[in-house]
Amino acid sequence: MKTIIVLFTTIFSLHFIIAQNQLILQLHSEEKIKDFITIYKQHTNKNTKLYPSKQLSQNLNIWLINLNNIPTNKEALFKEIKRNPAVKNVSFNEAVAHRALPNDDFFPAQWQYENRGALGILDADIDAPDAWQITTGGTTITGQEIVVAILDGGVLLEHPDLADNFWINQHEIPDNNIDDDNNGFTDDYHGWNFSKNNNDISNNEEGHWHGSPVAGIIGARGNNGTGVSGVNWDVKIMNLVANDSVHHIIEAYDYILQMRRRYNETNGAEGAFIVSTNASLG
Repeated sequence: MKTIIVLFTTIFSLHFIIAQNQLILQLHSEEKIKDFITIYKQHTNKNTKLYPSKQLSQNLNIWLINLNNIPTNKEALFKEIKRNPAVKNVSFNEAVAHRALPNDDFFPAQWQYENRGALGILDADIDAPDAWQITTGGTTITGQEIVVAILDGGVLLEHPDLADNFWINQHEIPDNNIDDDNNGFTDDYHGWNFSKNNNDISNNEEGHWHGSPVAGIIGARGNNGTGVSGVNWDVKIMNLVANDSVHHIIEAYDYILQMRRRYNETNGAEGAFIVSTNASLG
């Protein structure tokens, strides 16, 4: 019985790749699937319709449910379903991916991700391939664009492993000398240079010898057949040049706070979904 519980918990907690327009739904033992569908139809105006496909487990009352589409707001669909007292668990039907290893040229030398003993101690690593089997970054399951803010000396904007992963301020028109989003920073399209009080996050290429590798560890584009792989293959990097004085560092963190607060207060319409920050100040 313990094994069944562990396996069932895994089904409803891991998120791989959505295989098709299907849900896996568990009802409480005494509940009927027909009653659930009837109540769902009566109490929702959603465009997403549910169609029972087959019962996967009679003992645990688990069903495979077809959808007419995968909604943009997946979280809202889950909340709608979970409001029904008949529901015990719900998850998307997902493809179980094979172990994810990137095809980047220098990945075999990145022993910190998977150490097979050629360099240092066997298994002295962060087990990145195990995490990549679940996710390689990009967005949350509800479609939120993940942003990491980095305080450093500057980055090489044209770097082939970084160029596609820089954060873009969607409410700022680049290089028009106007603060389009009224956040107090003119043309902060990818971030801000607090050391020079301008939008040059390359810092005239000063410091990118350090800033670019740091950004690469966090978010170099993975599995693109070139260079290295970041911990996150697909993540948005907000670069903030602020490593020369305490007051610039404070200003940079205030910018981070402002942009995340905007995101929260506008339900994602403005600002940035910043989930973590990094500052190499040692």
